[in-house]
Amino acid sequence: MSYADFDDDFEQADVSASEEAPCGTYQCEITRFFNNTTQTGIDRLNCVLQVIAGEHIGKILYKGWLITPSALSYLKADFKKFGLPVASKKFSELMPMLDTNVIGKRCEAVKKQSDRYANVYINSMLDPLSESKQTCQAKGIRKRKTAATKNDDDVPF
Repeated sequence: MSYADFDDDFEQADVSASEEAPCGTYQCEITRFFNNTTQTGIDRLNCVLQVIAGEHIGKILYKGWLITPSALSYLKADFKKFGLPVASKKFSELMPMLDTNVIGKRCEAVKKQSDRYANVYINSMLDPLSESKQTCQAKGIRKRKTAATKNDDDVPF
């Protein structure tokens, strides 16, 4: 293989086609957690957030937490925002709860560029009722009625 074989394709590649959202504040859905290790051998927990509103809808943010004694306070603060019982559970007990209690939840996140890295911060969790109402209005989606709806009451999703 020669790298020159890709010169024309590289020149034509659209940088804006990247799946990662640029710096900014976003409404996101938490879609996945995974673990990996940094180049220096430090364990890291990662979270994938998908943008659910605005011009970058569908793009991704990556939030990572180092798992070191000095960094666990940041992880614990975000676990608390996620609604996990950080006061009554051990770290090892909370980790399995991420998949069952956190995936699918929605939050406001901000991506900021520092000197060397882009960092993602969880600002707050979104209220599911008010957020879905805003998203439906923003997309022009009509409210639906279900079999559980009495009379002609509108359901806010």
